[in-house]
Amino acid sequence: MVFSVEYLIRFQHCDPAGIVFYPRYYEMLNQVVEDWFAEGLNWSFADMARQRSEGVPLVTAKCDFLESSQIGDRVTFALDLTHIGRKSFAITITGSCAGSTRLRADMVLVYVRTTDKMRAISLPDELRTRMQPYLKE
Repeated sequence: MVFSVEYLIRFQHCDPAGIVFYPRYYEMLNQVVEDWFAEGLNWSFADMARQRSEGVPLVTAKCDFLESSQIGDRVTFALDLTHIGRKSFAITITGSCAGSTRLRADMVLVYVRTTDKMRAISLPDELRTRMQPYLKE
């Protein structure tokens, strides 16, 4: 199963040339992950932070920017879960608009306890179960 969400490219995302300033894409990628956790997994970042003192920081990111996006574009981001490890997981997020791929990001995130110097801990069994339907075979 793929999680997808559409975002409107706004003025705040763009540089003076009117195209998305690439660091803004990283903010959007994080937003996709946060939306997946909240809407797809029913395991919100807010609950992780406030109730569990846990989080999922980004460890590795490789992003290919294939075509520019402009203010007013509606970019659909599709998230594929490609690997579930003991303490981490890997995803690929593809952003597309009007039939063209705008970017592709391969990312690894790790599950951590935030009260212990951001030490990696095992993914909770319940979260792993909720992730399983999204795992790309």
